[in-house]
Amino acid sequence: MKMQRIVILLIALFTGVSSYAQSSANEQKAFQNFKQAREAYDQGNYETAADLLLQTKELLGSTNIRIQPMLIKSLVKIENWQQAKIEIPAYFALNPDPELVEYQEIKSLQSTVLSEAQKEDNAWALAVDRHNTEKYKAYLETYPYGAHRADAEKSIQDINSQLDNAAYQKAISDGSQQALSFYLSNYPDGSHRDEVSRRLSERKENDLYQKAKNNNYVENYEDYIRQYPNGKYASEAKQIIENSYFKIAEEAYAEKDYYQARNFYRKYQENYPNGANSKIVASKLKKTESKLNQKGARFLLYTYDTESPIGISTIRLNVNKLGFYYNLKMNSDIFKFSSVSYDVDDNGESDRPGDIKMTGEKLYANVALSIGATFKLAYPLYGYLGAGFGYYPVYEEAKVYYSSSGDYWENDWLKNTDQTESVFFPEGGLLLNLGNKMVLKYGVMYHEEIVHQFGIGIKF
Repeated sequence: MKMQRIVILLIALFTGVSSYAQSSANEQKAFQNFKQAREAYDQGNYETAADLLLQTKELLGSTNIRIQPMLIKSLVKIENWQQAKIEIPAYFALNPDPELVEYQEIKSLQSTVLSEAQKEDNAWALAVDRHNTEKYKAYLETYPYGAHRADAEKSIQDINSQLDNAAYQKAISDGSQQALSFYLSNYPDGSHRDEVSRRLSERKENDLYQKAKNNNYVENYEDYIRQYPNGKYASEAKQIIENSYFKIAEEAYAEKDYYQARNFYRKYQENYPNGANSKIVASKLKKTESKLNQKGARFLLYTYDTESPIGISTIRLNVNKLGFYYNLKMNSDIFKFSSVSYDVDDNGESDRPGDIKMTGEKLYANVALSIGATFKLAYPLYGYLGAGFGYYPVYEEAKVYYSSSGDYWENDWLKNTDQTESVFFPEGGLLLNLGNKMVLKYGVMYHEEIVHQFGIGIKF
């Protein structure tokens, strides 16, 4: 019995000592908090000051005449009206001396705090009544330290979650790229983002492949494979592309469109070297290359047009690929250039020695060289298209006097530099191959106006 009393006494003593130690530690911590709160308040960091002072009250389990004024003023500074409304009566309950400056400050703040707290209550009531994110956000923007901040944030979260779920259900129900993209654009942080992103990727792939099936163009299947080389429909698409390459090449070969045939035979070989038709393709490709490399015929032509009656042209007409031509044309007046050594302009100014008088006689000379390509339209009809460069000098006759009496003179030709020109011109037309023995030419060129061209030639 005596031992029990001793144990009880020791327990009571230990409990008392522990309680005292804890109380002492709390007081020490409260003192440090108050000191830090004072520093924060003096530095204008009112939010930190308010938090530290509230912790100080909790540690002490009460308040005092030094804590409350600073706490109230800090709460007013950060516009935490509801907490300030609670702390003001607690301050007056301490029975502070009405003569104190702090008492007068708190007294003057009381009406403002009550008024602002009422406004906050009204704003919160409006937000609850309307129950939409705009009003809750407006409340938080106006009262970031408001008493209902947590409730406002939760309400916003709940509403956004409801909208998120509704938008998700609508997007899934619709299932289109537009609907799924709309969800991702409007709910970038939505809870269903990963699921919608996955569905959108699937929808894009499905739509692209469906487009290929609907259009049935090999280019659409190629586009699908480029974007989804290992996609859900890749195996089927590759088979369709392989068959299409072979079919297009065969049809082109049958129609003697050897360029098209070669293009698709090559694509088949590059993409399907071990394909079902690879041996046929290899054989047909050799034949196609042979067809394209067949030599055509070369012709020498006399050509004529209304500005150049003298012309000569060499033309190559190939069977299955582009040929070429060269054409040199002129009129007889161009040969006058060998006897023209001086110039004159439209004002009569000349570098010719002696006095000159123009007779009014003019020669309009020309010489031009053109080159271009020939191509088969439908045998035996070919076309040609090219461009040329022409030199068009104008020569004028003048009488040149060597004495003031005018009894000694001679005629000379001068080049008019103002009227002489060098120009580029386009040309094109048709060629008729007569049994690879003779060719007829008709075409046009443009130099200030349409000029008709004619020609006839033989194989050489």
